[in-house]
Amino acid sequence: MEVYQKNKKTILAGLIYLTYAGLFFPIQISNIPLILLIGFAIINFDLKQFASSFKQSAFLKLILLMFLVQVIGLTYTSNLHNGFFVLEKKITFLLIPLFVFPLLQKFDIDLSSLTKNLGYITILSSLLFLVIAVFRSTILHDPLAFFYGRDLSEGFTSIHYPYYSMYFAAGSIMLLDQVFGDWSKRRYGLLFISLLFLYSLGIMVLVASKTGIVAFALASIVFLYFKLPNKKYSLLTIALFLICASLFLFFNKTTLDRFTGLDKDLAVLKEDVLPENITVTGLNMRLLFWKISIDHLWRDHQVLVGVGTGDAQDYIDALYNLPEYKLYGYIGWDSHNQWVFTLIQIGVAGVILMGVLYGKYIRDTLKRKDLKFIAFLLITLWFSFSESILESNKGIVFFSLFFTVLASQNLINKNTLTEMSDTAP
Repeated sequence: MEVYQKNKKTILAGLIYLTYAGLFFPIQISNIPLILLIGFAIINFDLKQFASSFKQSAFLKLILLMFLVQVIGLTYTSNLHNGFFVLEKKITFLLIPLFVFPLLQKFDIDLSSLTKNLGYITILSSLLFLVIAVFRSTILHDPLAFFYGRDLSEGFTSIHYPYYSMYFAAGSIMLLDQVFGDWSKRRYGLLFISLLFLYSLGIMVLVASKTGIVAFALASIVFLYFKLPNKKYSLLTIALFLICASLFLFFNKTTLDRFTGLDKDLAVLKEDVLPENITVTGLNMRLLFWKISIDHLWRDHQVLVGVGTGDAQDYIDALYNLPEYKLYGYIGWDSHNQWVFTLIQIGVAGVILMGVLYGKYIRDTLKRKDLKFIAFLLITLWFSFSESILESNKGIVFFSLFFTVLASQNLINKNTLTEMSDTAP
């Protein structure tokens, strides 16, 4: 017991690493470290620290409000069974911030080391996927070893590739930000940083998520602009980065093909009745889903409060079944947009709370030039427009875990600046 008491800080950090690493495994495995993390945080709950953290952090207040709106949505949902299932999934969205956030402050965790190690786990996961893919390609002669897919039997990553690209984009930028200051002072340090950047870019292209590549590019441009002190040098570096990205895409036909033809059949968005044969692309499919959902939600006078916590997918499926659309093959597909799905589910209040969460922290992190947090916000924000990232278990865990870690660092930085201002002559 004495050893346990002395090593609580190490145990907490280890459980955070395991919870993140668990996202690369099936949910039956990933749930184990998640339960251990939340259980550890609950056991070590400190009411005084919780009250202090809750008072100071807008993040905890907003998360609690967002969850409460979901609970309210349960009162007018038709599919109560699914509503409870949604709340069961999203309980992680509430528990990680409420219990882990105060504990990070109580134990005074070295968050620089924590975020660096999360970045190393991200890079290690990609190396493991590379080894597996090379083995399958060279030994098993699998032609799809480096193809994008949902699991190891289909392609490069063992999980749904858009989500892995979101994890990798955020984790690699976090690592780059942490090592930049130290490595840039060493001999050949800038070379190693450049190689790590190119490696990360290469992995993003291999994963082949269009959203992921664009999100990583946006975060990288912001990172390079703020990180490099000489603006001319930073603009030159950004130009070189974009050239490298173009070359990587040019030599990877699988990924390049995913960007071609995105503008086809966009005219169907103007049609009230869909034609029999349309060219379906990642772009027009998503735009069509968003248009149909918002249009009918407005017509049904349900924009204000939504259809209820458990009815969102049923509502979307009913729209796909309408004779003017006949999108029978897409039944079961969500809106592929977190903002649209939230609007359908719980209405304007949910969208406003999400907007306030992103708006506040983007503003605050830009002021402090917290590049790890800025990158995370940009990446998840971009993904939220093409994926319903808070409607899947792993998306919820990733968002909650990283936001909790980064927001706790953000609060520490804010308090430090306030103390310095108060003690200044």
